[in-house]
Amino acid sequence: MISQTSTDEGATWSKPVFLEDEHIGVDNSYGTLAITPSGRIYCLYNMNLDNITKLPSGEACTRTDELGHFVMKYSDDGGRSWSKQRYEVPFTHI
Repeated sequence: MISQTSTDEGATWSKPVFLEDEHIGVDNSYGTLAITPSGRIYCLYNMNLDNITKLPSGEACTRTDELGHFVMKYSDDGGRSWSKQRYEVPFTHI
């Protein structure tokens, strides 16, 4: 998961900023942003924290970025940097 910023309406973009250590070794994907009235930005995304790579049958998963936990980090500087702490977002299966 990365973020990039633009100060010229998308004509140019900053270098990518990784929300997670790029060598963490598990897939993450599908981020969405939420901004608060104070300007804090939250990025919520999926992360395969259990590193599931095989189906119960033993067959390899074709995609592992869609598995796992919902997590979030926050930025107080417009996405130029992100909190060191990752927060898991609890959810209940129905």
